[in-house]
Amino acid sequence: MDVDPERIVLPDRIRAFLIDTIGRKLSAGEGDPQPTLSCLPESMIAGQVKRLCDRGPFGWLLDARADRIQARIALEVCEDSRMAGMTHYRVWDDGSVERLPSVRDAIVFPPGCSRDDEDRIREEYFVHNRAVYERLAERGFR
Repeated sequence: MDVDPERIVLPDRIRAFLIDTIGRKLSAGEGDPQPTLSCLPESMIAGQVKRLCDRGPFGWLLDARADRIQARIALEVCEDSRMAGMTHYRVWDDGSVERLPSVRDAIVFPPGCSRDDEDRIREEYFVHNRAVYERLAERGFR
Protein backbone atom coordinates (compact mmCIF):
# COMPACT_ATOMS: atom_id res chain seq x y z
CA MET A 1 0.00 0.00 0.00
CA ASP A 2 1.37 3.39 -1.01
CA VAL A 3 1.58 6.04 1.68
CA ASP A 4 0.99 9.65 0.70
CA PRO A 5 4.05 11.77 1.37
CA GLU A 6 3.78 14.27 4.21
CA ARG A 7 2.83 17.79 3.15
CA ILE A 8 4.20 20.60 5.26
CA VAL A 9 2.19 23.81 5.42
CA LEU A 10 4.60 26.73 5.20
CA PRO A 11 4.32 28.88 8.33
CA ASP A 12 3.45 32.56 7.94
CA ARG A 13 6.97 33.76 8.81
CA ILE A 14 8.56 31.51 6.18
CA ARG A 15 6.05 32.70 3.58
CA ALA A 16 6.70 36.34 4.58
CA PHE A 17 10.43 35.76 4.15
CA LEU A 18 9.89 34.27 0.67
CA ILE A 19 7.54 37.07 -0.38
CA ASP A 20 10.03 39.70 0.77
CA THR A 21 13.05 37.99 -0.83
CA ILE A 22 11.38 37.26 -4.15
CA GLY A 23 9.70 40.67 -4.27
CA ARG A 24 12.97 42.54 -3.66
CA LYS A 25 15.05 40.52 -6.11
CA LEU A 26 12.57 40.50 -8.95
CA SER A 27 11.69 44.17 -8.53
CA ALA A 28 15.42 45.04 -8.63
CA GLY A 29 15.58 43.59 -12.13
CA GLU A 30 12.63 45.67 -13.29
CA GLY A 31 10.46 42.57 -13.39
CA ASP A 32 7.00 42.14 -11.94
CA PRO A 33 7.24 39.79 -8.93
CA GLN A 34 3.47 39.23 -8.76
CA PRO A 35 3.26 36.24 -11.15
CA THR A 36 5.90 34.40 -9.14
CA LEU A 37 4.46 35.44 -5.78
CA SER A 38 0.99 34.27 -6.78
CA CYS A 39 2.41 30.80 -7.53
CA LEU A 40 4.13 30.30 -4.17
CA PRO A 41 2.88 27.07 -2.64
CA GLU A 42 0.93 27.03 0.62
CA SER A 43 2.52 23.67 1.39
CA MET A 44 5.34 21.47 0.12
CA ILE A 45 6.06 17.75 0.15
CA ALA A 46 8.47 17.09 3.01
CA GLY A 47 12.05 16.64 1.86
CA GLN A 48 11.35 17.30 -1.82
CA VAL A 49 13.20 20.13 -3.56
CA LYS A 50 10.99 22.47 -5.55
CA ARG A 51 12.01 25.40 -7.75
CA LEU A 52 10.16 28.44 -6.43
CA CYS A 53 11.66 31.00 -8.81
CA ASP A 54 13.60 30.70 -12.04
CA ARG A 55 13.64 34.16 -13.45
CA GLY A 56 14.72 37.58 -12.43
CA PRO A 57 17.84 39.64 -12.69
CA PHE A 58 21.03 37.87 -13.61
CA GLY A 59 19.48 34.41 -14.02
CA TRP A 60 18.40 34.17 -10.40
CA LEU A 61 17.09 30.77 -9.23
CA LEU A 62 15.55 29.81 -5.90
CA ASP A 63 15.15 26.13 -4.98
CA ALA A 64 13.80 25.03 -1.60
CA ARG A 65 12.70 22.06 0.47
CA ALA A 66 10.57 21.95 3.61
CA ASP A 67 11.51 19.71 6.53
CA ARG A 68 10.48 18.98 10.09
CA ILE A 69 13.55 19.22 12.28
CA GLN A 70 13.18 18.55 16.00
CA ALA A 71 9.47 19.43 15.99
CA ARG A 72 10.09 22.65 14.05
CA ILE A 73 9.49 23.51 10.41
CA ALA A 74 12.35 24.77 8.29
CA LEU A 75 12.69 25.73 4.66
CA GLU A 76 16.15 24.97 3.28
CA VAL A 77 16.93 27.32 0.40
CA CYS A 78 19.56 27.36 -2.31
CA GLU A 79 19.68 30.61 -4.27
CA ASP A 80 21.89 30.83 -7.32
CA SER A 81 22.68 33.74 -9.59
CA ARG A 82 25.13 34.20 -12.43
CA MET A 83 26.24 37.49 -10.86
CA ALA A 84 26.13 36.87 -7.10
CA GLY A 85 26.84 33.14 -6.95
CA MET A 86 25.26 30.62 -4.61
CA THR A 87 23.73 31.22 -1.20
CA HIS A 88 22.55 28.33 0.96
CA TYR A 89 20.51 28.87 4.12
CA ARG A 90 17.60 27.64 6.21
CA VAL A 91 14.58 29.74 7.23
CA TRP A 92 12.97 28.54 10.45
CA ASP A 93 9.29 28.74 11.37
CA ASP A 94 9.99 31.78 13.59
CA GLY A 95 11.51 33.66 10.62
CA SER A 96 15.12 33.32 11.77
CA VAL A 97 17.73 32.50 9.13
CA GLU A 98 20.57 30.02 9.56
CA ARG A 99 23.42 30.32 7.08
CA LEU A 100 24.58 26.98 5.69
CA PRO A 101 27.85 26.22 3.88
CA SER A 102 27.83 27.65 0.37
CA VAL A 103 30.06 27.23 -2.63
CA ARG A 104 32.95 29.67 -2.69
CA ASP A 105 33.09 31.61 -5.95
CA ALA A 106 36.65 32.89 -5.83
CA ILE A 107 40.10 32.06 -4.55
CA VAL A 108 42.03 34.91 -2.96
CA PHE A 109 45.77 34.72 -2.43
CA PRO A 110 47.27 37.16 0.05
CA PRO A 111 49.99 39.44 -1.32
CA GLY A 112 53.38 37.79 -1.30
CA CYS A 113 52.13 34.30 -0.45
CA SER A 114 54.42 31.44 -1.39
CA ARG A 115 53.72 28.82 -4.05
CA ASP A 116 53.15 26.30 -1.24
CA ASP A 117 50.57 28.61 0.35
CA GLU A 118 48.85 29.09 -3.02
CA ASP A 119 48.66 25.30 -3.45
CA ARG A 120 47.26 24.86 0.08
CA ILE A 121 44.68 27.64 -0.37
CA ARG A 122 43.64 26.24 -3.76
CA GLU A 123 43.26 22.71 -2.32
CA GLU A 124 41.19 24.01 0.63
CA TYR A 125 38.95 25.84 -1.85
CA PHE A 126 38.33 22.70 -3.93
CA VAL A 127 37.84 20.46 -0.87
CA HIS A 128 35.30 22.91 0.55
CA ASN A 129 33.36 23.24 -2.72
CA ARG A 130 33.28 19.48 -3.34
CA ALA A 131 31.90 18.93 0.17
CA VAL A 132 29.21 21.59 -0.35
CA TYR A 133 28.17 20.15 -3.74
CA GLU A 134 27.98 16.64 -2.22
CA ARG A 135 25.81 17.88 0.66
CA LEU A 136 23.51 19.76 -1.70
CA ALA A 137 23.15 16.66 -3.89
CA GLU A 138 22.38 14.50 -0.83
CA ARG A 139 19.67 17.00 0.12
CA GLY A 140 18.16 16.84 -3.39
CA PHE A 141 19.47 20.12 -4.81
CA ARG A 142 20.83 20.00 -8.37
